Amino acid sequence: MYRSKGLSVREGHGMSYSNQNTALLRMTAWLNSWQSGHLTAFDVANACETISGSLDVTIRGTRHPWVELLALHGPISSPFRVALPSPGNPDGIPLDVLTNFETTHGLIVMGNHLVIGTSPDGTWQAAEVELSTIQYDLQDARISMLEALQNAQDSLSHLDLIGSRATADDTLKDLSFGQLPPSTPKRTIDAIDLAFRITTLASIAKDESAAPSSRSQDHERIRILTELEKSAQYLLQAAVSSVH
Repeated sequence: MYRSKGLSVREGHGMSYSNQNTALLRMTAWLNSWQSGHLTAFDVANACETISGSLDVTIRGTRHPWVELLALHGPISSPFRVALPSPGNPDGIPLDVLTNFETTHGLIVMGNHLVIGTSPDGTWQAAEVELSTIQYDLQDARISMLEALQNAQDSLSHLDLIGSRATADDTLKDLSFGQLPPSTPKRTIDAIDLAFRITTLASIAKDESAAPSSRSQDHERIRILTELEKSAQYLLQAAVSSVH
């Protein structure tokens, strides 16, 4: 646990799924709170240490404590964001940079010049590279996800699916995104909560349900749920970038 000026970040509460999959999103939220002046560099550095489980970051072959990395490269004019590269969609990150990172859970983008994440061997590292600035609109992202959710509900209701609610019920019972900065606006917290639940449910539904009588229906089920999952992930990206 991290404590500073009355703030605390606790790890190990809620599901391991949450802690593993949301680390970069949570770190981005804390970094944006620092950028907006609500936290000191030491506050956010300690939060990053706790969430990442690493005391330092390697850049240009040299290990730097988080607070040194922030001093060297911040503050920045645009919000920190999380890139979620996938096959065919590098999400603004050059392909030759992606090969140096483990991208399963995303990368933190600092302005238009720095990428932070884990290497394939699990160590935290940063790479300097020219990047395009990507802006998010939280309201537009929320509307898009709700439209995708409605489309999924309408489309899946026509498919002959089987599956168990047990996994989804058990997961949602203990689901926790993790602690956000005290400065996080309520509308952002609500958006994160909604998007995280939808992302989790869509992922479970892809694994737990099936359309056994029709291969084409099963392909359609996967396509619909994947689109819903992507829209919810985009809302998460927009939400943590809006923390101030």
